[in-house]
Amino acid sequence: MVSSAACGGRSLSALRASQAVMRRLPAACLLVLSLAATISVALDNGVGRTPMMGWMAWVRFRCNTNCDADPNNCISEKLFREIADTMVSGGWRDAGYTYLSLDDCWQANERAANGSIIPNATRFPSGMKALGDYIHGKGLRFGLYTAMGAESCCGYPAFGCRTVQDGGCEQARRDVQTYVSWGIDYIKVDSCRNAAGGPADGSEFNTTHPLVSSFFLQYGQAVNRPVLYHPSGISLRQNAGDRRGGPGPHPHQFRLYSKIANMWRAYKDMQPVWNEVNEIIEYWAADNESGHPKTYDNEW
Repeated sequence: MVSSAACGGRSLSALRASQAVMRRLPAACLLVLSLAATISVALDNGVGRTPMMGWMAWVRFRCNTNCDADPNNCISEKLFREIADTMVSGGWRDAGYTYLSLDDCWQANERAANGSIIPNATRFPSGMKALGDYIHGKGLRFGLYTAMGAESCCGYPAFGCRTVQDGGCEQARRDVQTYVSWGIDYIKVDSCRNAAGGPADGSEFNTTHPLVSSFFLQYGQAVNRPVLYHPSGISLRQNAGDRRGGPGPHPHQFRLYSKIANMWRAYKDMQPVWNEVNEIIEYWAADNESGHPKTYDNEW
């Protein structure tokens, strides 16, 4: 596991805030899910037909796991139950902001003895199914995070999906079954590492993301709870070495992902300052057919 600073975290002192500030948080962060991703209508699994609206933890809370020093702002079931309460009491749910999503750092440092993915038992003592039930009980949708490589961006256990042949994604299949059993409605699948834990070059995602998307489609349909599928990061870059996109070794990724995903992020992480939000808006508003074509018929 890497430090929170290495995966985009801020210092602990910068993360500390009063309960009053935390309860105003949705007003500042509810734009994240719609601005940081592009919406597709091609994956017809019954969800994602209009832009996803809700709240995601990353922009505000990053990978703050120090609940001893900062119990009101650490990644924990306490935090997400309070956010669920606030989304209801503040009127956000009734305004259409229905997704509440955890990002990285909810996982235990290691998998269970039988290989199952599990949450950190100290910070999520009731388990993820109980948290999902609480979120659903508030009339909200439950979102979760993982990654395609062996580790998440912050170094926690992830899919480890390396190839579609010879059972190379069986661990991912088991994880998908687990996530669906917890009642998730949305999954963000990050792409910062490969199956060996090193930097990802993007090529493997052309086969692994379609396969994992099919797992979510299969198991979600089996329990009548379709899962909104959201690949994030390098998997959608035309050029693996350019975070802004542009022509490169995988020129058909935009067309591919519009078929197997409901939404995707193909640009850098949003930061909680306006100039970063404005940069993302300006990038996607630009007429850049080679970097991010907008004219695929019936796909964007």
